[in-house]
Amino acid sequence: MAKRRRLEAPSTADMDKIEEEFRRETPARPSAGAAPIAQVAADAAAAFDPIDPEARAALAKLQTAEEKGLLLLDLPLDAINPDAMIRDRSMLDQAEMTELQISIAANGLRLPSRGV
Repeated sequence: MAKRRRLEAPSTADMDKIEEEFRRETPARPSAGAAPIAQVAADAAAAFDPIDPEARAALAKLQTAEEKGLLLLDLPLDAINPDAMIRDRSMLDQAEMTELQISIAANGLRLPSRGV
């Protein structure tokens, strides 16, 4: 027959050592008093994306177009600097404008402008 061992309660020093090892090995919970399953549920909820795949793809295309500068944006007038663009045709001489009008009347436009 096997001998039974007598169990002894750990000393205070042993208990302090066990608690210190437990704290070192166990990560601290982000919210005090929350059960581990609550943290799992919070992580799952944060990872959930309610947008369907087609809408997500359309949103990605929209973001790409915005990054490339392919979108029209409404800007307030005070955000526009009128001196930023070179306006080479705004200072035409009246004689040059008359010459251009006569040339167009006689020959027509060789390279008509197209709206973009």
